[in-house]
Formats: sequence, C-alpha cells, structure tokens
Amino acid sequence: MGTERGNVLLEAHKIINGDRQQSYGNPEDTHGVIAELWNGYMRAIAMTQGKDISQIPILRSEDAALLMVLFKIARELNGAGVRDSAVDAAGYLGIYASMRGY
Repeated sequence: MGTERGNVLLEAHKIINGDRQQSYGNPEDTHGVIAELWNGYMRAIAMTQGKDISQIPILRSEDAALLMVLFKIARELNGAGVRDSAVDAAGYLGIYASMRGY
C-alpha cells in the first residue's frame, strides 16, 4: 500500500486529476482568474494608499498556485493544520509544476 507520505501524494494526484478538475475546470485557468483578482486587489490597495501602481508586481497563474501552497503552510504554522492541508499543498505544487512544464 505504500508509506503515508506516498499516500498523501497519491491522494493529491487523484484530486487534481479527478473529480475536482471535472467539478471546477482546468486549474491553470482558475489560477489565472485568481491571479487577476489578486492583482486588482493589490492595485486597489496601492491606489488607496497613494502609491504608484506601476511598481506593483503582476501575479501570474503560477504565482497563485504557489501562494495557495503558502496558505496551507500558514494553516500548519497557526496550529490549524490537518492532513487535508498537506494533501492540498502537494496538489497545488503538482498544478504549479504542470504550469511550468516540469
């Protein structure tokens, strides 16, 4: 059956390639939309603070995937981590690797 670490990766594999993709669509497209929403939010914050919005980095879909990994890490650091967070983080890294063509 494999080790627990292997099982976490297998579960992430099933999630990102199975029902979740069928339910929510292509993760590359979804992460592109997430990045655009975050970009708009960051520009709005900069504008309300009187900052030059041309200096704000533009997030890409790959950045959104990595930031979602950090979100899962934050849950772990905050003591709210569960197995699901590790599975999701592995899944987001798999999506990131796919976006990068690895």
